[in-house]
Amino acid sequence: TVSFKDGTTPIAGTNFDIYKVADTDEYAKMTLTSQFSSYPVDIDGLDQKGWQELATTLNGYAKRDNLAVFKTEIIDGNGEFTVTLQPGLYLVVGERKVVGEHAYSPVPFMIFLPGSNTTDNTWDYNVAADVKYTEKEIVTLKALKIWDDNGFEAQRPKSVTVQLLCDGKVYDTQELSEENLWRYTWKDLPEGH
Repeated sequence: TVSFKDGTTPIAGTNFDIYKVADTDEYAKMTLTSQFSSYPVDIDGLDQKGWQELATTLNGYAKRDNLAVFKTEIIDGNGEFTVTLQPGLYLVVGERKVVGEHAYSPVPFMIFLPGSNTTDNTWDYNVAADVKYTEKEIVTLKALKIWDDNGFEAQRPKSVTVQLLCDGKVYDTQELSEENLWRYTWKDLPEGH
């Protein structure tokens, strides 16, 4: 079961791609699947930081090389999804999700099945993961040309150029015209400028 929430608020409707990275035998020895076997990665003896670095690296390879997704799941209204997987090592990658004025970017992570139950030294086939994410506020700016030329409308130019500045430098340039109703909206701008 994978949970994706901001506190108690579900980030519903978020897609997660699951890639099967390695198969495992009854002794938990892992062997990379054919689509990951050509990459220079080590899956043995990793600590928590190593697993996170592996997830980030494999996500880069999967996106760059358009690797086949094993399964795609969607976060439900309760903020989770449950999926049945065979034993093995999996990469889980979530899409960026915008909710209101916030953008949530899930951090890729690895899941190994079965998990280890240290209490009674058995295998645990019901594994739960809470998705870590980065969050940023969405910055939106709008430009609207309002004409104050009553009686002189025929003398309007066909377009006007507007520039958006970021810290004193041109960030973007747009043309406003009758075609776009003399307006433009910049979405998802970087914060703090």
